[in-house]
Amino acid sequence: MKNSIKILSLVLMLTSMKAFANCDVNGIDMADGENQDAFVVLSEKPAHFINKAQWAKDVGSDMAKSFEYSSCKDAMEWRVIRAKNSTQTYVALVSVQDECDGGNSYGVIYYKNKIVGSVSDSYIDCK
Repeated sequence: MKNSIKILSLVLMLTSMKAFANCDVNGIDMADGENQDAFVVLSEKPAHFINKAQWAKDVGSDMAKSFEYSSCKDAMEWRVIRAKNSTQTYVALVSVQDECDGGNSYGVIYYKNKIVGSVSDSYIDCK
C-alpha cells in the first residue's frame, strides 16, 4: 500500500511538472524593458466589464479579493502574448493603471479559455 501511494505521488508530481513546464511564459516580467526580448505582445485592447460579477469572474478570485472593482474596472487590458521562442499564445488580462495596481501589473493568464497562471507584481506565474 505504501508503494502504491509513493508511485501515485510521483506520477502526480511529474504530471504537474509537465503542465508547469509547458507554460513557456512562466517567470517573465511583463514590466521589464530588458525582458521584452523574452516575449511578444501580439495585440492589446482595453477590457470592458458589464458589472462587478463579470470582472470578478474574468480576473479570478485572488485578484477580485485583493483589488477594488471601482479602481480597476477601467484599468484593465487584454493582451495576446507569446514567448519569443514559441508559437503558443496566451491571453493576459492585466492591470495597466497605477490607481488600480499601485504601479505593478496584476492579473491572470489564460490558455484556451482556462486560467493557467497569474500576473503578480508584473511577473507571470503559471500554475
